[in-house]
Amino acid sequence: MDKLMVFDGNFEAELRNHLSTTKNLGRQFAVKALEFDRLAVYKTHLAYLHAGAQIIRTNTKRVIMNSLKRRKYFTTFQESSIDIAVKLAKQAITKYYEEVRGDSASEDFSKHRPLLAGCCGSYSVWNFFNISDIRKNLKNMSQSEMYWFHKIRVKKLMEAGVDLLTFESIPCHNEAKAIRRLLMNCPDARAWITFLCSQEGKLIDGSNFATVATDFYDSLPNQIVAIGVEGVTFDSMKLMMQDVNGIRDIKIPFVLYVEKRHFPITDGIGASSSVARNFAEEWINEGVRYFGGSTDIVADNIKKIRKEVDKYCASTGMVFTPLKVRVCSHRDKDNQSKL
Repeated sequence: MDKLMVFDGNFEAELRNHLSTTKNLGRQFAVKALEFDRLAVYKTHLAYLHAGAQIIRTNTKRVIMNSLKRRKYFTTFQESSIDIAVKLAKQAITKYYEEVRGDSASEDFSKHRPLLAGCCGSYSVWNFFNISDIRKNLKNMSQSEMYWFHKIRVKKLMEAGVDLLTFESIPCHNEAKAIRRLLMNCPDARAWITFLCSQEGKLIDGSNFATVATDFYDSLPNQIVAIGVEGVTFDSMKLMMQDVNGIRDIKIPFVLYVEKRHFPITDGIGASSSVARNFAEEWINEGVRYFGGSTDIVADNIKKIRKEVDKYCASTGMVFTPLKVRVCSHRDKDNQSKL
């Protein structure tokens, strides 16, 4: 737990800055951009890389949002959209590397390039529009249905050659069990997972976060690179992290999804230089090793997060993770040990 990484912010929030038109944007506008405005998708990834992100996530969070209800499978576009999303992200990574380091055909490219995370999202969250609907429908969601939802996404993302997977905003123990079962059947996969929680330290289904997170990590210690919490204040998040790592000899790494409501690194009114100055150190002491953005965080915010983490590293001698990875891809098993 002695290395740090910065990942991107909210894809849809930054995408709005690059779309050719922002009129009449529906809930699925990010997925539609894979078909109608691919340049905007590419520019969104590149903006985060220019901001200092060492990991970018694919624009796949809303892909096939409802297609697996009752075991329905991919349409042709839904299947190809995952390949398109991965391809656009890879193009941005290559372009960025050529801008800052040079030849992407060199051996150094695989060692020093930014990483690509396949965004798997959450079955529960993206089938319902708010936490209230999720809570009402949790009992009607079968673990088997959740398993198949994630299995098809994971299969496509791994075949496309992502470096790791992200499962985000998981609200219930049942979905965590489905993901754990899936990852046990994919021993090459590396992933992080975040849980959608209440301020009381419980998942939306009432399960205890510390118990679920600890069991999940301990059952897949060589595959899970980090655990995270979403939907709570920073104070609650710290207590939940302490509940997990307080009595452990081997600490669990955490991933931090920053939101603007508790974003200390701001300019102008309300900015606190003392809080900003201690931002990275405060969270690193709690076990955070991956810093990035949640709902409303864009590239400009990621640039400030990267600056703060760089400042901390310079003052302590702590280093960012070297860009050599344990990848999900079956095609590149030589890349090991980054995460």
